Amino acid sequence: MIIFIIIYVIAFAINIIGALWYPDYNLSQLNLIASIVFTIGLGLIIIKLIYFDKTKWLFILLHVGFLSGILNYFAYRNLGLRGIATPLYIFFISPFFGFNYFFEVKFGMFSGMMSIIYLIALLSVLLLNFIKNLKQKAL
Repeated sequence: MIIFIIIYVIAFAINIIGALWYPDYNLSQLNLIASIVFTIGLGLIIIKLIYFDKTKWLFILLHVGFLSGILNYFAYRNLGLRGIATPLYIFFISPFFGFNYFFEVKFGMFSGMMSIIYLIALLSVLLLNFIKNLKQKAL
């Protein structure tokens, strides 16, 4: 868990400037690498937490990540929501912002795309948890 926190902080530190100043800031391959390492670390921590039956906090974090992406997607179109959406964007979307090196979309669209990633992660947690429970019942 400590390693994942360190990976998060590194990805956050590398991507925060690009996430806040895009499109005026040019993303580099370092941003992309930080986001890839963060995504791999997130996948590994998901598997570890499922293995040790610690999915309660995982569900909460993935739900908040998904909702922050959706909220930021709509906040981009409605200025009244930006006060609520900005902190969620900073903490849940900016570590992934290096992927925008490929997409080159504005932060609202990028947030919507990352909400899909959070949703996929959430559904995979549900599926893996279901499979684990089936295996335990079979024994």
